[in-house]
Amino acid sequence: MADREAILVLTTGGTIVSHYDGEGRKRYPDLSASAEPLVAMAERAGQRAEVEAIASVGSQDMGRIVWHDLVARIRRAAEEDRWRGVVVTHGTDTLEETAFLLELLVDPPIALVLTGAMLAADNPSSDGPANFAAALSVAAHVRTAAQGALVVMDDEIHAARRVFKRATHGARAFASSGEGPVGFVTAGYVEYGSAAAPFPHRFGQVEPALLPEVGLLACHADMNPHLCRATLAVMPGGVVVAGLGDGNVPAPIAHELAAFVARGGIVVRSSRVDGGRVPCGGEIDDDLMGFVAANDLSPCKARLLLQCLLADGETERERIQAAFDA
Repeated sequence: MADREAILVLTTGGTIVSHYDGEGRKRYPDLSASAEPLVAMAERAGQRAEVEAIASVGSQDMGRIVWHDLVARIRRAAEEDRWRGVVVTHGTDTLEETAFLLELLVDPPIALVLTGAMLAADNPSSDGPANFAAALSVAAHVRTAAQGALVVMDDEIHAARRVFKRATHGARAFASSGEGPVGFVTAGYVEYGSAAAPFPHRFGQVEPALLPEVGLLACHADMNPHLCRATLAVMPGGVVVAGLGDGNVPAPIAHELAAFVARGGIVVRSSRVDGGRVPCGGEIDDDLMGFVAANDLSPCKARLLLQCLLADGETERERIQAAFDA
């Protein structure tokens, strides 16, 4: 199969292969059976695909153990001479996080598409088959390998850096910040608009199992500095702050964060708002406080980038800031 016509499909579980039991609880198939629904979907879509099961979990349980196996398999696929691209099926809860992490860790690049479903496989109206067929088409497209990791949902193509889940239920649950989707799929026809501009920093030697712990601290009105201090006391060497507005934090909290930096910690300011940038400076003097501004990355994606930078041995604030500004 040296003609690179086949698509490698890696399933990790999620709603796309799930079903409901008699008591209304969502269930995931055993690992040995988790590929079966996708094999049938691929046959109906008319694509040459081979399906391999990596895991069978809801993506609320996604983490470094599954990421380790997933990244290792995709890295091998990128070196093999038989795959036109890779499709990863995934639960929607943390789909955007895995997509961005794969963009950071998979090097050399390969056409890489993630998809999932909002409705279970046994729901007559399940969106899984349509999303999966669209993802296969995108993975087979000649332009996809240059786009970085992509998420395909509801016939929209989203860049991993900008995609986010915007609704807990229903269709059109995913969107992109900034300029919106980078392309669309219509009856199997793929049309790209602007380029996805994949993240320029790749960490091809970093292993997911060895990612350092980085905390995530959410800001809110009337935030208790004593609780913040207690939280930071048990934090590892880095923390991402989901700040207010364009990354603002209450003055007492900024004082606690500055003390954390003085102890050698790394603080990255992001925003709990879905869209817009967190620039360096503004109401908070990042240079004075020793903070890093997350630019356009969400708190969860800023956390992943900081983990990769620390795992790669980077500890200098200026160089970390430059990576976020890329």
